Amino acid sequence: MRIVKDKTSWFWICTKRVDGVKCNRGKFSVFDGSFLSNKKMSLRNVMFFVWHFVHHLSEQQCKQYTSIGESSNCAVVKWYKMCRNICGEWIEKNPPKLGGFGKIVEMDESYFAGAPKYGKGRRLGEGAWVGFDKWGFGLIERGSLDCRIELVDASRSRKTLLPIINRHCLPGSIFCSDSWKAYNALADHLDLEDVLYFPVNHSENYVNPNTGAHTQTVEGLWRHCKDFLPNFGMKPKDLGSYVRQFMWHRYAKQRKLDMFLFFLKCASEIYPPTISNLPTGAMSHI
Repeated sequence: MRIVKDKTSWFWICTKRVDGVKCNRGKFSVFDGSFLSNKKMSLRNVMFFVWHFVHHLSEQQCKQYTSIGESSNCAVVKWYKMCRNICGEWIEKNPPKLGGFGKIVEMDESYFAGAPKYGKGRRLGEGAWVGFDKWGFGLIERGSLDCRIELVDASRSRKTLLPIINRHCLPGSIFCSDSWKAYNALADHLDLEDVLYFPVNHSENYVNPNTGAHTQTVEGLWRHCKDFLPNFGMKPKDLGSYVRQFMWHRYAKQRKLDMFLFFLKCASEIYPPTISNLPTGAMSHI
């Protein structure tokens, strides 16, 4: 097959002739099998969407700056959602390991949406979140942007939290947390070896005067995460995808990666243009 260009795009095409007749069945877009396979607009406009997404401009800002959303109001929403899914799927397949010997990992739980925690504060559009109360469990390595946030049930029991710690942390880590009951005798219940645990009782102080333990880093993580979420219009079912996008952003920032190029790399890994992705019948023409 050879690659050719029509008025708007590039295609692979079979130019083989049988009995003097050119084969016309073996033609398909170079984007088939990729996240661009179903695009209904120019590649230039799609790249505009991606650029605005990775630099965390809102959907409304993207519509205003590109003027693309004026003709297709749902186009920006659709592509932003697809981009979030790509980021989320990639970070789920490539989660960074936290901690290690001599490194401190802070952990905490935080409340998302629904009724305000302890009856204080208010979230825009909270009426739409009735029945969708969400708790998040967060881990972060002190001195790093790498983190792990998972949505958990309201019980936040040891049975729920410990497997998350085991999956995402390394042996030899030093753990700091508040005095939530699920963390009692933490080192004795983890599968990780050579770990230390230093709690801090927030009802007495925010920094343990004896050990210096504190959870200020993970508290800052919650602030940044909730600022990252849309101020309004977010559906409860989309909370997980926004949280995963947040973790993907921090992963890239920690490694000082070019957001745009890194996203395209992630997209190519999630949607690799392999032979198995080609249209039915195309393989016989290669």
